[in-house]
Amino acid sequence: MTKENMIKLIQKREAELFLELKKTDQLFGVDNAYTKTVRGVWSGVNTLMGDLGIKSDLQLPESIEAGEMVLERYNQTNPA
Repeated sequence: MTKENMIKLIQKREAELFLELKKTDQLFGVDNAYTKTVRGVWSGVNTLMGDLGIKSDLQLPESIEAGEMVLERYNQTNPA
């Protein structure tokens, strides 16, 4: 596996985990035990990415969906 493929795989996994985090947060709440577990797994991958100088790929479908969820929640809590 090439370095480029490894980076893409790590970015894909981070995006999948962040989407799972946003979904569990929405379904079960921030303080739910499962949500905390998912957050811990995502955080580990995200920290590793930072240590390796790898940036999130915000063009991945999972990143886009998670971003839309974040924006929707923001708009719900901060109406115009």
